[in-house]
Amino acid sequence: MASWLLASHCSEETGHALALQALGLTPLIGIGLRLGEGSGAALCVPLLQLAIRLHNEMATFAEVRRDGEGLMFPYTLTLLRHGDIDHEGRLIGQTDLPANDSGITQMARSWQRLNSLAPVTSMATSPLQRCREFAVYQALQAALPLKVDERFAEIDFGDWDGMSLNSLSAQHPDWRQALVRHQLVPPGGESYALFRQRVLEAFTTGLPPRTAATGCWSPTAASSPC
Repeated sequence: MASWLLASHCSEETGHALALQALGLTPLIGIGLRLGEGSGAALCVPLLQLAIRLHNEMATFAEVRRDGEGLMFPYTLTLLRHGDIDHEGRLIGQTDLPANDSGITQMARSWQRLNSLAPVTSMATSPLQRCREFAVYQALQAALPLKVDERFAEIDFGDWDGMSLNSLSAQHPDWRQALVRHQLVPPGGESYALFRQRVLEAFTTGLPPRTAATGCWSPTAASSPC
């Protein structure tokens, strides 16, 4: 029976590790989740989808020709974060602010650098202005295919969106870490597990080959609010 089971994750609960050991199962992920909410299983769905696609669609070495006409082509996925926005010390999630002049300059420089290393052949972007406007402009200039996917949008901070960062930090000093550790969910907003799941789904089902994607993925990875 155990041969038909997949363990999504290993909880921090001691009993869970013992149960997995007794069943002889190795969890697919280990990010400190706890039992009860089912987010571990949900997070593994796009991972399993990706594994199935790789198994069914990836070409073998025998199918790849040396002259470049084979079925499998290597490509680079590049993630370009949006530039500065006028956040005025506020937490900006899905509030739709455009990039300011400095932010546009930052992205233009990064874009120039990317194209000097390897030409971009297709693009995907968040629908938020700070990402979409630049992506649309560059796609039109270079006649590139562009996919706008709402699953790439920043996390929904709910009642926190637009809140002063100083006020938020005073109420929840470790809010960034607690959010990523699944210990805190913004009131009226989106859990980090659901945010991560939709972004992974967009990567596994929504990206065309040879893509550059613009967006903002994690509140802890950003040097300034998104």
